[in-house]
Formats: sequence, structure tokens, C-alpha cells
Amino acid sequence: MPGVHALTLSAAGVQIYPQLEERVAAAARDDDGPTPRSDTAAVPSDGAVVSARLLRCSFGLPALDELIGGGIPQGTSTVLAGSLGVGKTLLALHFALAGIAAGERMVYLSLRESRAQLRQTTAGLTLDAPLLAALAAGTLHFLALLPIKVEPDILADRLIGVLAEVQPQRLIVDSITEIEDAVSTSPAPARLREDLAALLHLLNQQGVTTLFLKEIRQAVAATLDFSAEPLEVLAENVLLAQQVTAQGQLHRIISVLKLRYSAHDTALREFTIATPAGIVVQPDQASLFLRHLADEQETQRREE
Repeated sequence: MPGVHALTLSAAGVQIYPQLEERVAAAARDDDGPTPRSDTAAVPSDGAVVSARLLRCSFGLPALDELIGGGIPQGTSTVLAGSLGVGKTLLALHFALAGIAAGERMVYLSLRESRAQLRQTTAGLTLDAPLLAALAAGTLHFLALLPIKVEPDILADRLIGVLAEVQPQRLIVDSITEIEDAVSTSPAPARLREDLAALLHLLNQQGVTTLFLKEIRQAVAATLDFSAEPLEVLAENVLLAQQVTAQGQLHRIISVLKLRYSAHDTALREFTIATPAGIVVQPDQASLFLRHLADEQETQRREE
């Protein structure tokens, strides 16, 4: 295989880890790559899908599921972008546990938190007992890797092994930012787009519904531009969680920036983090803050 590949030396000998994109390309050329499992439904790459017929993966949050047309289309990849502290990990846990409640297997790849830290996220919430039960039963396979000197191809090899072992229907990557940084600081930073494209192709071929968490610096959607971000361009779906300060209070807002293959609601939804429920997404028109914001925008429009 061409390219620069990772290599490790240990008492067991030499281990070579091919570049993920070369590995996926070679499998495609040989036509012996992974095929979708019978318990999943990969989305056709040509996009010729009627949204009403799509199988959906629920967040277990009715107002959020309504926003995205009933749930994330099965077999697609979704970026959940948001600023620090907005609640991305908690949203991801709702997504994970909704899948487990539906009888699905789940892999949670964490490059930020240990198992104990993940448990702290749900302490005092109704999510805690289901999370503990899923970890104990193995229906939620938790893979934690230190975000120190992350080697993207070694990480990809570990992930491929876990996917083969667990055969999950859902995967959470918390967060993709560490992987992007690892590729960008590697000897071949220009391979970032191809590396991410290979990862998404691999997951699509296996019919895995993936949620990538992504850290962003900007807080307001109007200032965001994802056109130069490879993953946001390649992924089928992009959700944005924002924190907005108004009248001395912090408000959390979630919206859909992109949902391929499916119709979706373009409105904003306010959500809160409450005890013991966890994430609570307000139904349409239920948020006084958003109604006030809409009234202000309408007033400004009329004055222009």
C-alpha cells in the first residue's frame, strides 16, 4: 500500500497499521470490504430515498425527534457541533440509551472522558441507572483512549476491531476534534479529508448510525461557516447546539443545519439540563425566549 503508515515496536514484535484511507480503498478495489449487516439498513449513496420510508434512530427526546423528522436516518453519520458545556455529551447519552432501549448495541468511543467521568455526567439523573445497566450488560461497549499523542491509524485499527467484535447499530465518537487534530499534526496533514471520508465510508458500509461530537468556538449560528470543515461537508447530517445569553440568562438552543435524505424542521428549539430528567427539549412555540426573540426580529424587519 502506498503512503506513510504507522508502526509500533514491542516485545511482541513489529506491528504495522496501514493508513485508513488506503485500507478502505484497497478493500473497495478487491471488492471484499465489509457489507451491511442484516440488522441494519444502510442509506443509498445516491440519495434516492423517500424520507417517510427511512428507518429512524431516536434520541428518546420527543421534541428533538420531531425536529429531525422522527429521528436520525439509520445508517447515516451526524455531526453534533456545539460549544464547551452546552450539553453535547449528555445529548449523546440520550441517543445511546434510546438505542439500547430499542434493543440495539452501542459503542461509545471516548477521547475525553473515562468510564467514571461518564458516570459523573449522569449522576442524579434518570439516565444513570440505564447507563450502569448497559455498561454491566455489555450492550454499551465503552472504549476510552487517552487524548495524548493520538495516532489516527492505530485508533482506526482499534475501532475497526471493536466494530467487528460488537457489531453495533450505533456509534458515538466523543469527540472527532481529537482525531482531526491528530491527523492535522501528523506527517501527512493534507490527508485529513480523505481520512474522514474513509471513516464515513467504512461506517456506512457497515450500516452503523454514527454521532460525532464536535467542539466549536463560535456560539451563534449566524457566525458559523462549515464550508471549509471536511467532516461537516462529508457527513449526511449536522446538528448545532448553541449557548445564547439574553437578559442576563443563558439559553441553550438546538437546530438542524443539514439533514440529507429527509425533510426536517428548520426552527430553533430551546433545551435545558434539568434534574432528574437530563436534557429537556421544549416543544415548538413553548419557549418564551424564542418567541420573544422572534418578535424582536419581526419588529426589526418591519422597521427596515
